Amino acid sequence: YFQTPIRLECPEGGEVFSYLRKQGIMARTSMTVIKGSNESLSQREIDSFQSKLSIPQAVLNRLAAEDQRNLEIIYKILGLLEESPKCKILLFACSVKHSRFITSVLKYKGIKAAHIDGGTGSSARKIILNDFKDGETNILSNYGVLATGFDAPKTDVVFIARPTASIVLYSQIIGRGLRGPAIGGTEKCMIVNVKDNIDGLPDYNKIYDYFDNYYVC
Repeated sequence: YFQTPIRLECPEGGEVFSYLRKQGIMARTSMTVIKGSNESLSQREIDSFQSKLSIPQAVLNRLAAEDQRNLEIIYKILGLLEESPKCKILLFACSVKHSRFITSVLKYKGIKAAHIDGGTGSSARKIILNDFKDGETNILSNYGVLATGFDAPKTDVVFIARPTASIVLYSQIIGRGLRGPAIGGTEKCMIVNVKDNIDGLPDYNKIYDYFDNYYVC
């Protein structure tokens, strides 16, 4: 605040995240990675990234259209639900079309899944969000709306099926699952990253290392 770093002092000393987990304020969060796609940026896309500091939507659209990548996402979700049928998974897709596609495939497989985006009407959005919070829906897939301003503390898995080069956005996304039992959240939460190999994107992979202290394994 006012250019002054604010640091949390642990009464017992040691590392902050370990202390927060011990107090139940932060969930015991694990991270797993599944292989995504190989993608190369054109010079125009590199220039766009450097100008806007965000991955161009055209790149996200190409990733969303990769069949093998989508199969890996579906298989992982099915595996998570096989292990824990009541698991609640919040998924961040590459695009509106991608989110709708993943949701449709899951529904076809008999999974209770729902999609939401910026064009979802307010009344429908309220029903969809409440169904997820109440456990009526296992999978809530979205694009561009649930990284902030959304409170579902009982989320078991945050599934990041879209790449981002923004540390702020990434922290907002994983923050949907970090709340511990002492403040109404879960004891454990899993972060699933779909890790793509994007050639030409400067320092893209560093984002995965930035949050190492958040995870217990």
